[in-house]
Amino acid sequence: MTNTLQALHLLVAFQFFVFSVFLLSGKEGRNTRHILLAVFFLSLSINIFSLFCGYNEYIFNHVTFLLLTGAPFAFLFAPVLYLYVQSLIGEQFRLKKEQLLHTIPFLAFGLYLALVFYFLPPEEKINYLKLHGTRLVNTFTPLLNIQILIYAILGVYAVKSYRKRIKEYYSSIEKINYSWLRFILWGFICLWIVDISRFILHQWPPLSSQIIEMVFFILFSFFSSLILFKALTQPQIFMPQREVQAKKKNLSDSVSQQYQEQLFTYMEKYKPYLDPDLTLFDLSEKTTIPVRSLSEIINSAFNQNFYDYVNSYRIKESQRLLAESAEEKKTVLEILYEVGFNTKSSFNQAFKKHTGRTPTQYKKQQFSSN
Repeated sequence: MTNTLQALHLLVAFQFFVFSVFLLSGKEGRNTRHILLAVFFLSLSINIFSLFCGYNEYIFNHVTFLLLTGAPFAFLFAPVLYLYVQSLIGEQFRLKKEQLLHTIPFLAFGLYLALVFYFLPPEEKINYLKLHGTRLVNTFTPLLNIQILIYAILGVYAVKSYRKRIKEYYSSIEKINYSWLRFILWGFICLWIVDISRFILHQWPPLSSQIIEMVFFILFSFFSSLILFKALTQPQIFMPQREVQAKKKNLSDSVSQQYQEQLFTYMEKYKPYLDPDLTLFDLSEKTTIPVRSLSEIINSAFNQNFYDYVNSYRIKESQRLLAESAEEKKTVLEILYEVGFNTKSSFNQAFKKHTGRTPTQYKKQQFSSN
């Protein structure tokens, strides 16, 4: 069983190393997202190889300079993955000096090991691990878990915030696939829970702990392979280049009222909401209302985000069409595409939000009343 576990450690470490080299050597090797993902995989590779060295009897006794060399890299997993998620959300994301603060736990643990372990003679290293290895693991593993929990919360908050912000710019968000971001975060959280279980089961009989460790590394390998596949095939996810901040009221009442009337007239006359790909910037250009002013009147005067504002017109139009087709000449599916929705689920959700009923219920009600 021990030999199998060592082989698995070595195989997974090599797999992650190949992933990192592949990302850095590809056409987009200088892409910030790919660099961050490569650093994530390389950190995993070094850390897991270090585990292999600790389990391997020959290396443990004769190649002691390799022992614990990868331990500090565990404190890079969560920060780098968090920055990777941030890079997916922001088109203009750039690594800045202040983001080096994320490496403080990694550097602190590395410095600690340098002071108490790395420069010891080989025999003293072996004795140190035999005497203090368990205490070292039991001390720093909870700190690592706290760090992962903090970054997991930050990541979930970032995705929720992103989902909220995109509704300020887009009238349809189905094509902006952030489910992939949730997959990364929740997948990492699930693996973290399994890893905690692995740590707890190390206190149990060796067979149990080794089995759970093998299961963990197999799952980790599979999850990481999916991340790489998605990173290479998933369309880019980002906020628009021209972000608009219109939370403060800048327009006078008279100008605001003028823009409201101008917007109302355009929406009623030209029905731009029928375009499923309509954005805040498109509507600004069509109405000749400055984009910041347009965002302000939608947020302040109508108390809605752009997504809900446009969909309110789509729902009104769909109600009219459903009433006209009460005798079932036109299907709900035909109507939802006609008024600017891309999916049935988004149409049903918006319709119920604005009317309190599903489209089918509304259509049946209109049919019975006729």
